Amino acid sequence: MDVAIGATLAAIGKKLLVALAGDKNGRKFLGYVIGIALVIVLLPVIAVYGLFGWMAGGGEVEGIVPSSANSILAYEYQLNAIAETFRSYELSERDIEAGQVIYLSCLVGRESEEGFYQTYADCFLNRSEEADLLSNISSAFGIAFTDADRAEFQNLYGGTP
Repeated sequence: MDVAIGATLAAIGKKLLVALAGDKNGRKFLGYVIGIALVIVLLPVIAVYGLFGWMAGGGEVEGIVPSSANSILAYEYQLNAIAETFRSYELSERDIEAGQVIYLSCLVGRESEEGFYQTYADCFLNRSEEADLLSNISSAFGIAFTDADRAEFQNLYGGTP
């Protein structure tokens, strides 16, 4: 009796499958059914991998904090020293921000030079129509700025660099 019911259900399933596969909308319906069934079956695997996949490696070790933020945090002491020095010379917050950005982009490692922070602040203090900020930094630290660098600085901070 159980064999007869199984055979009957198999025959009905086969005829239904042939009817659905023969029609465009039927194939679409079958695709949805198979897709939903796969998602339901694989959902526990996806959830476990999402929760514990970081243990397998291949991702960032620090997890949530991106590596660029870690790089900036590595220079926190130097950035604070720039801010303190600039404030002692009564430079604006905008100058402090520009000084920190320029430091991170081309002066990292130079802070160990004698009088670096004061020389750097002097570059901001001695701006004039003849000697703009980037020219002062170039002559003080021997760094060349391209026209693209100057244009980018202009876009970020406006005015005469």
